[in-house]
Amino acid sequence: MRFVVLHGSPAGPRSITYQYVLFLQQRFPEHDFEVVHVPRQIRRLERDRDAFRRLAADIADADGVLWSFPVYTFLVPSALVRLVELLMERVGLGAFPGQVATTLSTSAHFYDHTAHQYLAEVSADLGMGVLRGFSAEMEDLLGERGRRDLEAFFREFVRCAGGDVPMEPPPPPLGAPPPEYHPGPVEERAVTGTRRVALLSDAGEDDVSLRRMIDVYCRASTQPVDVVDLDAMGMKSSCMGCLRCTFDGSCTIKDGFAEAFEERVRAADVLIVAGRIRHRYLSSTFKTYFDRNFRNGHRPILHGKPMGFLLSGNLQQLPNLRQILEAKFECQHSYRLGIVTDERGDDGELTARLVEMTRAVDRWFDDPWERPATFLGVGGRKIFRDLVYNMRGLVVADHAYYRSEGLYDFPGRDLRRNLLNLVIGTGLRFPPTRRRTLHGLGALKLMPFREVLGDDAGDTQ
Repeated sequence: MRFVVLHGSPAGPRSITYQYVLFLQQRFPEHDFEVVHVPRQIRRLERDRDAFRRLAADIADADGVLWSFPVYTFLVPSALVRLVELLMERVGLGAFPGQVATTLSTSAHFYDHTAHQYLAEVSADLGMGVLRGFSAEMEDLLGERGRRDLEAFFREFVRCAGGDVPMEPPPPPLGAPPPEYHPGPVEERAVTGTRRVALLSDAGEDDVSLRRMIDVYCRASTQPVDVVDLDAMGMKSSCMGCLRCTFDGSCTIKDGFAEAFEERVRAADVLIVAGRIRHRYLSSTFKTYFDRNFRNGHRPILHGKPMGFLLSGNLQQLPNLRQILEAKFECQHSYRLGIVTDERGDDGELTARLVEMTRAVDRWFDDPWERPATFLGVGGRKIFRDLVYNMRGLVVADHAYYRSEGLYDFPGRDLRRNLLNLVIGTGLRFPPTRRRTLHGLGALKLMPFREVLGDDAGDTQ
């Protein structure tokens, strides 16, 4: 069989993910693997229509398509997002009927599931059948179990490509885009505040509704709003995956991005992201922006900033994208201003929600507070905590930040709790002690709350 591998790592053949592809090539010499290093070819595919048509023909003629990638900031690297845009714009929905696709990634398992889900949904939109992907830890290939599992996964993919395994049903197709937003008259409020709002946007001339949403927000805000055009940030390319920034946070790409980010985004008091939903995500330009922030490593550098999203598109149909956005709130320790979309088509309601977001900013600075993180934030932070600690010899800047901010909150370092568990665990080994302890467990677990509630703790009246 012949397989097209759409490889998304900017490091190309030197990436860890590509070693997994090489392993499959060695283990299955009876199959042909045509590897496309997408980040190295994406600019050519943009400008050379013949080169793009050849790639589309290769995908259509192959027995299967393997998307391989490292997980970058909740998703795939920006070059793959750009390739998805080109495929959707130039060949369209359902262009590869009968084709079978799957995904192969390496990561620390930080939101790898959202990256795989994105490509599964995109592949289905392109008409392909989809086999659930293989998400490997970066060093899984070094162990016998990891190699055995990868081989078994690929054999399953071969069976799917041969038509021997029924495919799972595709996700529901996306509906029509929302109607154009017409805000009507909006009361323009005087700028009386001093908290600067950075509003990041990639809105083009055709993004009429999004541009109007941004205009309403700016007119309703009492805080000064700096509209940051992503195209004007000077990003010459996306993250190259070289890891040279891990020592001191300096990016080897010499353009205007780092300076623009520090002066206009990081220095701001509030962050608003305004974009149009494109093919189940935001634009590849926004993905390039997110990827370039890897120069700040795994540090929540926007910690404490109120953050909100203004989106044009049908977010309700995209639970995977919503989870990514919610995770960005929580993993950055940001106050959640919310997500405002134009998908309901109610102009009056949308205008009211945009105005309310500006007022929520004012209220938060008068009375700042933070909503406790859910699993989306807690789980993500713990994965990064362990990753940074285990790689502290390489990610020097991350390690210094985690140590200075007290983020190394490993349970084993809590001596008081360890001693308490030792005493309780030892006592419970004896039946009489265990009976007495369990009998009074309800009152025992409420004892610390009496310091806050007094004798009312446990009151059921």
